Amino acid sequence: MASQKLSFHSYIIAVLCFILSFALPASGSLVDTSPNSSIQQLIQSGASRSVGANLNNALLSEFYTQRHFMPAWQLRGDNAKVTVDHFIAFVRDTLEEHGLGDRGYALKALQSNVDKATQDSLAKADIIASDTVLRIAKSLSGQDPTPISKLHTWPLKRARTDLAGDLNRAIGEGRVPEFLDGIAPNVKAYRKLKEALKLYREIATKGGWTRIQPGGVVQEGFQDDRVPLIHARLAQEGFMPFAQQVSTDNFYKPDLVAGMKEFQETHGLYADGNIGPETFRAMNVPVSERIDQIRVNLARIRQSPPDAWEGIVINIPAAQLSYYRNGEAVYEAPVVVGRVDRPSPLVKSAIYEMIINPSWYVPSSIAEKDLMPKIEEDPEFLRKQGIHRNGGDSSESGFRQDPGPLNSLGRIKFNFANSFSVYLHGTPHQELFGKDDRTRSSGCIRLKDPAELALIFMKNNPEWTPDKLQRRINSMKTQHVTPPEKTPIKLLYWSSIVDAKDRVAFFNDVYGLDAEWAKLL
Repeated sequence: MASQKLSFHSYIIAVLCFILSFALPASGSLVDTSPNSSIQQLIQSGASRSVGANLNNALLSEFYTQRHFMPAWQLRGDNAKVTVDHFIAFVRDTLEEHGLGDRGYALKALQSNVDKATQDSLAKADIIASDTVLRIAKSLSGQDPTPISKLHTWPLKRARTDLAGDLNRAIGEGRVPEFLDGIAPNVKAYRKLKEALKLYREIATKGGWTRIQPGGVVQEGFQDDRVPLIHARLAQEGFMPFAQQVSTDNFYKPDLVAGMKEFQETHGLYADGNIGPETFRAMNVPVSERIDQIRVNLARIRQSPPDAWEGIVINIPAAQLSYYRNGEAVYEAPVVVGRVDRPSPLVKSAIYEMIINPSWYVPSSIAEKDLMPKIEEDPEFLRKQGIHRNGGDSSESGFRQDPGPLNSLGRIKFNFANSFSVYLHGTPHQELFGKDDRTRSSGCIRLKDPAELALIFMKNNPEWTPDKLQRRINSMKTQHVTPPEKTPIKLLYWSSIVDAKDRVAFFNDVYGLDAEWAKLL
C-alpha cells in the first residue's frame, strides 16, 4: 500500500466528547457522593449473576471497592438516554478503531436499565458501564487471552497495569477518554495498522477490489488484456493514481511496473515487476481477509512491550530478519524459515555465542526423513557431503558433517537459549533467498550472509574487520566466540506489519495461526 494512502483525518475526537458528557453530570459533580447500597449488594453477590450479563466480577469488585461502592456515572436526568446513546456510539467506534469485536458487551442491557430509571436498574446500568470501559481497557492493555500451543504461543507480554485504580483516577479527573487512549500501544506499527484498518474497511464498503484472472506471466512491455484490470486493482489499494476513466491500454508500461514492484515489496514477493502465479494470488486475496489480518496483528501488538522492536527480530511469515537499534531497523535481510510440516517456533531469547566453522551434528529426525533416503539413492552421499558416523546422544543420529563450504550450517552459527533446539546459521544453498516461498528449513533460521551479522555483533572491534573474519573462516578451524554483549532475539509472527519504509505490508499466513487469534477478538 502506498504510504500516502494511510493518512486521513481523525474522527475520534468528537466521539470522546460524548463519553465525557456521559461521565460528567450537568451539576459539575462527577457522581452521587454517597455509597449506593444497590451497587454494593449487586457486586458482593456477583455482578454477572446479579446483573444478568457476562461481566468481569473480579475487576468490578476491585473497582467499586476502591470507590466504596459509589456510582461511577451520572445516569439520572432528562438527558440520560441521549448521553447513554452517545456513550454506546463511542464504545462501538472505539472497538472498530482498534479492530476489537463487540461480543460480550451488554450495551442493550445498559440502555434498558437506564430507561427503567429505578434505583436497582440504575445500579445495574452503572456496573455495566464500568464493565464496558474496563473490558475495553483490558483489551487495549494486552490482557486478553491468546492462542496457546506447543510451538506458537506468543512469547511477548506487556507489563500489567492497575486498570481499576487508573479508571477511578481518570473518572475523578474527568479524563476517561484519555485513560483509554493512553493504554493502547504507542508505537508506529499500531498507529499505522489502525489507519490501514479504516482504509481497508472503506474499500470493503465500496465492494472490494477487482479480481484478476490468473494466467501466463505478464512482463514489462507485454501486451495483455488484463493490464487495465491490473491498473484498476493497484489503484484501488493505493499503488497507482486513480484515473479519471477506466484505462483501456493493455500495454504493461514502466509506471505500472513501478506500482507493481511496490505491491510485491509489501506482500512478501520477489519485487521484479513480473506478474506470475504468486503475485496474482496476492492480488486476489479478498479485502475481508486483509482486514482480518490487520485485526489479528493489532492484537499481537497489544500483547507486545515496546522493546519488541529491539535486537534481532525474525518475522516468520515475511521470512525476514531485521536488526533494530533504538526502535529503528539498521539491517534487514531475507531468511529461510521452517517448512509448514517443520515449522519454526515463536521464541524470545538472546544470542550468547557465535561459532565460526561449525560442525553439524545431524538430529535424528532429519537423518531419518532426509539423510537416509539420500543414502539409499547414492551410497557415496555421506562421503561427498563430508558426513561421518560418530557417537551421539539421544537427540542426535550419530552423523556429523565437517566444517566447510558444503556444511549445512554454512560457515557461521549463532546460538540462543530456547527449548526447541533452533538457532541461526548460514547455508550453502544461496538460491533459496531469491524465491517467493522461503519456508524451506527444518525449523532453524537460515541466513543469507551471516558474516554481515557477525560484524554487526562485534561492534567496531578492530579484531573483527571483514578481512580478519574471512581469514578465520578460511582457517577451517572451529571457533566459539562470545559477543561483547548478548543480543536480544525474537522469532515472531507478523502476517501484517509496518515495513522499514513505513508501509503496511502483508504476508502469507504460512502456518495458519491467524484464525485462532481471530476467534478470540
